[in-house]
Amino acid sequence: MELQILPDQLVFHESVGTVQTVKPDGDRRLSITAAFTGEGQSWSRTILLNLAADGQKLTIVNDGASETRKRC
Repeated sequence: MELQILPDQLVFHESVGTVQTVKPDGDRRLSITAAFTGEGQSWSRTILLNLAADGQKLTIVNDGASETRKRC
């Protein structure tokens, strides 16, 4: 479940999101709107990224579902 966070893209395993807007939503939280493409489809989505205080875990809230990933 790799995720690369680049200055203008979110690169997931089977999709890429081109960042359109970034809004701070607290000390370690960002709301990101991106245009995604993957597996022959295109869609726009706003996701919330919440970085843990120790910087080692990132919780991603996408369409109401959350998933926590660890830094590697």
